[in-house]
This record gives sequence, C-alpha cells and structure tokens, in this order.
Amino acid sequence: MQRREFLKGLFGTTAMVMPVASLAGGLSTGSKHTLIQESCLAGFEHHMGETVWPLLSEGDPLALVRETDNAFDDQAVAVYWNNLQIGYVPKGQNAAVAQMLDRGTDLESCVVAKHAEASPDERLRFCVRLAA
Repeated sequence: MQRREFLKGLFGTTAMVMPVASLAGGLSTGSKHTLIQESCLAGFEHHMGETVWPLLSEGDPLALVRETDNAFDDQAVAVYWNNLQIGYVPKGQNAAVAQMLDRGTDLESCVVAKHAEASPDERLRFCVRLAA
C-alpha cells in the first residue's frame, strides 16, 4: 500500500496507477508491476529510432535517463535502447517520471508496441513502471 500512497501524493489521484501483468518477453516476466504511464515515444525520427527500428521488439527493455540540463525541457527524460538514444518521454507527459527519477525511484521501461505505418511520433509505444 505504500506505493499507492506515494503515487497518490505524486499524482493527486490513483487513476493512472494500476497493476499490470508483465509483457511477454518483458523485464520481469511472471510478476505484477505498477504502471506509471504508457505513451508514444517523442523525437523518434530525430534520434536513433529509425536506424534501430528493424531491431526493436515488443518487450525490449529501455533505459530512462533524466536530462536536468536540457535547454528545451526542464523535465526531459531521454529514452535509450541498447545505449542508443531513440527519443524522449513526451513533453507534457514527463513531469511525474522526471520527478520520480529525481527522487531516486527505481523505474523500468520497455517497448509495448510497434506501428510501422504510423507517423514517426506514433510509431513506438512504451511503458514506464515501478521496478519490481
């Protein structure tokens, strides 16, 4: 219950917080996770996203890196796959994740879905969860 209370204080509600089963091939299969958010990846076409597109698979783990010195967004959180930056948590949707990373909260992230025919900003969906 401590996680739920922490997140309720952070978000002001528990509406975004829900336990979800791990994705097949995901980070910690067989356990439940607390979902923080699921969204499309911003800036996919401006980083290595297009280059690594054929290699990405649903369930692939992603790394979240806080960019406190980002000149365009003071809440910026970069997203990496295999040490290659593939984009960002979208601006306007990144405050909670940025605050959690700033506080040292252990988060996990992974690829949720790929949509080859979608626009670049909608091609890759990913999730952020509390680490198990």
